[in-house]
Amino acid sequence: MRIMTAETKTRVVVTMVENLSGERSQRMTLDAEVLLLRQGELWESEVIDISASGVRIRRPVDFEGKIGDQIGLELLLGKHETIGVFGSVCRIDEHEVAFEYSRIPVRSEIPLWNLLGIHADTTEITSVESA
Repeated sequence: MRIMTAETKTRVVVTMVENLSGERSQRMTLDAEVLLLRQGELWESEVIDISASGVRIRRPVDFEGKIGDQIGLELLLGKHETIGVFGSVCRIDEHEVAFEYSRIPVRSEIPLWNLLGIHADTTEITSVESA
């Protein structure tokens, strides 16, 4: 795995993670809060990174999710700026939860792509490197 990092003017740190076995969306580290909503339950957390295919967050202490659970995610980006999406839990451990977008409402498409900027359509194709 090769990790490369660069800081942009908007204080977003872009981290490109090369997976030796395939392709993935380019990820951006993002300093933002996120609300998780599921059938009357609410959790608050922090975004670790985000891409065109999903978002990874710090696992809230009392979050009892499992792979495949559908969760509403509200990214809190500024005083009056939010992006709402729906995600399916694709990875979970004691410290982090990763979501793959299951639905991006029309009202959130443009703000999400604007947030991702040039990374919205960028994927990393990786190959096996010799040790």
